[in-house]
Amino acid sequence: GIALQSSSINITDPKLAEIALQESEDRYRTLIQEADVSIVLIDPETSRVIQFNKKVHENLGYTAEEFARLGIGDIETESQTPEQIAEHTRKILTLGNLIFERRHKAKNGELRQMLINATVISYQGKQAILGITGIKVVFHYAYMKARGEGVALFRTEAEALEWLVQSTMNGG
Repeated sequence: GIALQSSSINITDPKLAEIALQESEDRYRTLIQEADVSIVLIDPETSRVIQFNKKVHENLGYTAEEFARLGIGDIETESQTPEQIAEHTRKILTLGNLIFERRHKAKNGELRQMLINATVISYQGKQAILGITGIKVVFHYAYMKARGEGVALFRTEAEALEWLVQSTMNGG
């Protein structure tokens, strides 16, 4: 006689997992794109922009396509030379996190003072620098108001931003 052997693989669970993963990625992408802060991912080897949200290019007056072609030296006025950019990048990579102020040059030439929180992350198996900025004005106001009342909640704006980042990461 003829023997017939059959096997089946249940693809329902992997397919559901794939759908759930796609939905999770879509939620994450929406969260980042719609955030009210500027978020940029920088390749530390090339100082070029890897990814960014729309707030970054909108705040500086660029289209997404224009901003995607830029590097750090194109927007930072205080780190113009490749050597200065490389040195600052090494400092961030060594420390793992650095909060600092920089003036960014908008497309129209206007200079914008920024407080930047740069953190080293793993991205596609390599190190990358995640930069977040955009809340300086709020903290500057709160800082100055607290100083005027003689109640300094934070000694510097950098402390205020660090507190925000930590409280956000800790769910508070």
